[in-house]
Amino acid sequence: MSSKDNTAVHITDKTAYWDERFSCQVVKLLPGEYYVSSENEIIATVLGSCIAVCLYERVLGLGGMNHFLLPYEQSLPINPNVNESSISQLAMQTKSPRYGNFAMMYLINEIIKRGGLACNLEAKIFGGGHVTQSSNDIGSKNIEFVKSYLASERIEIVGENIGGNCPRKLYFQPSTNMAFVKSQTIKYNL
Repeated sequence: MSSKDNTAVHITDKTAYWDERFSCQVVKLLPGEYYVSSENEIIATVLGSCIAVCLYERVLGLGGMNHFLLPYEQSLPINPNVNESSISQLAMQTKSPRYGNFAMMYLINEIIKRGGLACNLEAKIFGGGHVTQSSNDIGSKNIEFVKSYLASERIEIVGENIGGNCPRKLYFQPSTNMAFVKSQTIKYNL
């Protein structure tokens, strides 16, 4: 990243396109990714039971979004045939932003690395829908996790579009803290 580059990425393959509706570049965010920018661009993602958190540093005009699938990683079973070095390496490799506890940590830390202060952060949360016919309501668990996490970090939630039973498409402009949500309809094949 050059000194002039105002973006921070944890996107496996940055996919961006020009969108005439917004008259700017749109960066597509997939599950397990996060993106931070102060540029005039949009970050977009599609959510079902997943959560996207949009953080904004109100003094610097810097923002970012993450997209996580599950609240936190479950502990891995310990195999007595694996040495400690292998366990340490595996533990380090599994700190994936697919999980809320890591996705939040990475997003907050990236904003702080760019000069932001935690006390200037505010959040908007999206997703957490119950979009399948499964009895396991992952969306509700994700919502409970993210609200608890933000409260523990003393980050105020200033907007939300969560729950329900429809997926949604989210557009977030990190330089202005503007978010746009389009609910999608789903049809079950029975």
